[in-house]
Amino acid sequence: MKYILLILLVISGISFPQEDNNDLRNDAKEYLASVVPPYNSVYFAGYEVGLVLQEISQINWKNNENFKILARYYANLYIKKSACFDAVYYKKKGFSFGERENLRNIKTTLKALMFDTGEKYKRFVKFNQLLSGYTYSVIVVNQENIDKIISKYCSKGVKDYLKTE
Repeated sequence: MKYILLILLVISGISFPQEDNNDLRNDAKEYLASVVPPYNSVYFAGYEVGLVLQEISQINWKNNENFKILARYYANLYIKKSACFDAVYYKKKGFSFGERENLRNIKTTLKALMFDTGEKYKRFVKFNQLLSGYTYSVIVVNQENIDKIISKYCSKGVKDYLKTE
């Protein structure tokens, strides 16, 4: 599937994001550093969620099949990175109501930072329109599946940080 996506992107002139060259905006990095618990694993998991949102905010979405495929790719990536962030956050902070609210607020503010201009907000709306008609499963994180979600959806970097904390 990834090769088909890459071929479609090349044919349509869409550039595929280069993971090695990405860097999260300074305001988002500073925000995360100020609100997440003092663990590298939590920060890095949030950082990866921010990178996905940042990529979505930078693409000039168009209404065609190639962009629909790209939008689905990013939607799935966001769901996985978000589940990782949730799992790592809860592993470090626990499952209290206050922590659930705090995590929800962090993600909401991170989205607001990434879509902070009228143009970026229009791109976000267009991105969501391209997803219309498709269903996505939300990955629910609970105490019983934290380790499974971390194992399945977190990057090697996040897992490495968890091992050292």
